[in-house]
Amino acid sequence: MKLGQMKINNDIPFMVTKQVKEMAAACHALIETREMGVVYGEPGVGKTISAMHITAEWQKRGQPKALYTEVDVGASPVGIAINLLRMMADIRPANASDALRIIENLTMEQELVLIIMDEADRLNARSLEMVRSIYDRTRIPIMLIGMYEILRGLRSHKKFYSRVGISYQYEPLSYEQLAEMLGKLHPLLRDIDPVEENGFLEYIFKATRGEFRRINRLVKQAERIRKANNHPVLSLSVFAAASKLLLNVE
Repeated sequence: MKLGQMKINNDIPFMVTKQVKEMAAACHALIETREMGVVYGEPGVGKTISAMHITAEWQKRGQPKALYTEVDVGASPVGIAINLLRMMADIRPANASDALRIIENLTMEQELVLIIMDEADRLNARSLEMVRSIYDRTRIPIMLIGMYEILRGLRSHKKFYSRVGISYQYEPLSYEQLAEMLGKLHPLLRDIDPVEENGFLEYIFKATRGEFRRINRLVKQAERIRKANNHPVLSLSVFAAASKLLLNVE
């Protein structure tokens, strides 16, 4: 499978956008500076799938070695360490100090260069201290991914915030970016009459606000309606019907 061809739940193809490239660049920058970083943005814009794509591509190539993990709801400091260890080796520590020692040794053995922690909004003050301790003990760069609120939360923890050297705001797709990927969203959209193309773009952009998750849902729903009604094409009327079935679509 070539770069940019990864499937998302067998829906529309994953596409390497400007945002994905910039997020990958931020990860590389962290590896070079060995600092901590933050990627933040609205839900549904593609932060998670981009992080998974980046680490999967790196794993496929064999380098650099990065670890992607998701913070559990209500995760305790020890829970953070145990989850990280579970992904690195089948080891259960006796306590937090034991966990830190094992993580420190394993990161050296496995030559890990980056840890990405998604859903970082779930980290409370004590859990943030564990993440900071992991970073201080291993000196492995850690990238936190969350919504806008994560920055406000981190600013109240000065010891942690002082270690954040890189931040990247992940924004929705622009109208121009959507225009570039229109034909890739669905095979039936590749042969749209040029006269109608602008109408499709304007409708999809307005309905989804450029959020990748909404685009994915809208195209899926439109295809379902098209098949159910035996329409030969994905018309604007089909998209209009699909948008009415989606939550919070303008």
